[in-house]
Amino acid sequence: MWILIVLLIIGSSLFLLNMTSGKMSRFQIISFYSKGKDAGFKWKEINLLWRAAVLADTDVPSKIYFSLDELDNCINVINQKYGILDSKNKSDPAIKDLVKKLFEYRKKVEFSKPRYKRGLKTTRDIALNQIMKIRTSEAGIHTTQVCGNTDTYIVISYPKGDPVPNGFTWRGRVLNVYFWRDNDAGYFFQTRLIDSYHDNENRFFRMAHTDHILRSQKRKSVRAEAQFAAQMYRFKSASSFNNNIETNPGLFCVVTDISEDGTAVRVGGRGKRGMALKLQFKIRENLIVMNGVVRSVDYNLEKDQSILHIELIPLEEAARFILLSYVYDVDRSRKRKKAAMEESMRTRQEKIAGDMVELEEISAADDSE
Repeated sequence: MWILIVLLIIGSSLFLLNMTSGKMSRFQIISFYSKGKDAGFKWKEINLLWRAAVLADTDVPSKIYFSLDELDNCINVINQKYGILDSKNKSDPAIKDLVKKLFEYRKKVEFSKPRYKRGLKTTRDIALNQIMKIRTSEAGIHTTQVCGNTDTYIVISYPKGDPVPNGFTWRGRVLNVYFWRDNDAGYFFQTRLIDSYHDNENRFFRMAHTDHILRSQKRKSVRAEAQFAAQMYRFKSASSFNNNIETNPGLFCVVTDISEDGTAVRVGGRGKRGMALKLQFKIRENLIVMNGVVRSVDYNLEKDQSILHIELIPLEEAARFILLSYVYDVDRSRKRKKAAMEESMRTRQEKIAGDMVELEEISAADDSE
């Protein structure tokens, strides 16, 4: 009875999807559906992954259940085969809808990873170099960085921001501390500064620990590091947003990380919250236009630079597919580039080490003479 139900679902799915099994045998089809059901996948997910495996012409379709590499490869093959990333190409709406659903499923798989589920329970687990915002009623918002974390206190750099009022002291005050943990969420806690000390060049504070730490603003989209040169255009308000391609040069900036609903941009000067902006740049020769509003600003007084954290309005479909293909690195080009850079650095370091050994041998030989 169960096998009959499976066969009926498979038959109806193939009919509705208007596709044939190609080189897939009947045994492969039944095996694919039964493996998916045994592994706990929903029928909707099984149908989706079956369509992807067939369109990508994979040799072992069931690998898509258990391998992110295989899932990403299927998305990449479909992108290339049907010109999904080409905004000028009128792709089959059914294929575009399939890719949209595959990216939704890909996000679900990504957020099921442990690193997105584990939250901080205590400030003792805050990582080194974590950037934090400190807010007080008298001095406003200042930025600091975690320089050390022991069982008894946190070491932070001297808070940077606007000048503090005359007579103001950090010690003994209740501090409201906010920070965003990579690939996780936003956090908030209250604490006090214990004392301060100096090294040869810098001043540091010791901050008291707390186990009362609140997790909020959980990430809704996957974010990837980036290094894109971009042009920025400012609007009077969000009502002026448009996706027109600008031909005149805008303000130069650099996109430092990106997701489908937000991005961080480095720009010269002091940015302001609430600015309505358009960004225009290329991802692997594909031109992207996006609009958004600056929600927060990290200003570096020494460099006179700002990191603008921008909330994006929903992207056009073609731009979203291009962006998500980059974020998930479906063609693994980012991974290969990173590996090549690491290999190049390792080769350079080995050469430097070899040259130093050779110089030491020459020096030793000269001394013996």
